Amino acid sequence: MPVAIAWTVNQPTNRTPSAEIIKRFHLVGKQLSGVRSLIISPHCEEDDDYTDAGNLPIRALGDIMTINCRTLQHVALRQGLLLTGSEQDYQYTCRCIAETKQLQSFQMLGCGVFNGDRLLDVESSLTDSLFAALAELPLLGCVELDRMSLNTPGGLTRFCSNSVTTTPSLKLSNTLPSEQELLSMCDHYSRLVKLELCNIPNINQHIELMASSLKQNVTTKQLEIHCPRHLSCEEAMPIWNMLEENHGLQTMGLALQCSSEYGYKEPMGKALQKMQSLQQLHLHLHDANQTRRLESACFLLEHLQRNQSLTEFQLCLEEYGESLHDLQCIYTERLNESIAGALQTNATLLKVSFSINRRTCRTPLSEDVEIWLRYNRAGRRSLELHPEDRQLWVRTILKHTDDTPIVFQILMANPALCLSPARTVRSTQRKRKRLLQSFEGGNRSHMQTIA
Repeated sequence: MPVAIAWTVNQPTNRTPSAEIIKRFHLVGKQLSGVRSLIISPHCEEDDDYTDAGNLPIRALGDIMTINCRTLQHVALRQGLLLTGSEQDYQYTCRCIAETKQLQSFQMLGCGVFNGDRLLDVESSLTDSLFAALAELPLLGCVELDRMSLNTPGGLTRFCSNSVTTTPSLKLSNTLPSEQELLSMCDHYSRLVKLELCNIPNINQHIELMASSLKQNVTTKQLEIHCPRHLSCEEAMPIWNMLEENHGLQTMGLALQCSSEYGYKEPMGKALQKMQSLQQLHLHLHDANQTRRLESACFLLEHLQRNQSLTEFQLCLEEYGESLHDLQCIYTERLNESIAGALQTNATLLKVSFSINRRTCRTPLSEDVEIWLRYNRAGRRSLELHPEDRQLWVRTILKHTDDTPIVFQILMANPALCLSPARTVRSTQRKRKRLLQSFEGGNRSHMQTIA
């Protein structure tokens, strides 16, 4: 059962937990046996600040995890908690974490770490020891940190490189790793499957290093980068260059600042044509100039024409100052025109979506785009696998008989649409029979002619 704990601690000046408080938490832990999800958050009145709102004795957390070591799957330490205790208490809790073999996710959101022995507000070595213990858990798939201070390399690096789980995922939000920590993480991507970076200060300065370390990486499948200041086209160039060589990434999300200079656009178009493994691409485009933003969006869509890997493309345009209805009218025609042209030869796209202001308003796809998405080569594979849908597809074509180019292209690529499923099966069976007879009779030339 999921459990949430809230409490008020009236000792903001003395952060060393008393024996009475530890005993109280230990008694609470005994009553929580069999817990699967544990969420601990401070209790505050409406007007209170989260700062110093709740002191959590780290030893008490260890007790709760030990009692529930066979069932606990999710742990979340929420905004404003202050983990307190001696070094011995932290070592004890690390041993308790190592015994919680069923743990699948661990969150520390806006928590502080306090060493009662040294009277330090932030003790990085203690944080590293916690992450080192998490890296040993066989089922831990996700670690999420928000508003944490990471001053020394160690724990996160070990989690990225030595995690024994098959799908480790790391999300850092509003967290400022030291340069040494960040460099160390970039060199140890070998085990990390998902990396999400949100609102990390100065991450723009390290994009080139991160992209370089991902070029030969085949383990990381998902990468999300959303900065406080969107990446300029120049800063994002290493990422586009990386996508030409990377064979592992399957999903990527990126926030970009538009540019009218072709020199910065060219790597984007080149990457879209040469990327080999990426299947889902989610882009956020921002620029104060509406014309430049629209041109950048159309440029990207047009270069999907020769893309051979993407199955899903999402484009979000960040626009402010005008009504959503007016923006929708401005963008709809141009965006649909660009993607419709690309879909005539694109072989893989199954889903395309446009939105304004982070999905506040969706720009509808035109009927032509819907048809091309359904009847491109990816759609034709679906037709071959599900012939029972053939009648529905034919009826759709009949509704668009006025648009001769589309109907002609569909029928040329899909002559089987004109045949009933039974007739197609009989034709295939006759062809196989003739090939078999040719082989048995030694008439190899006839067999080659049929083939």
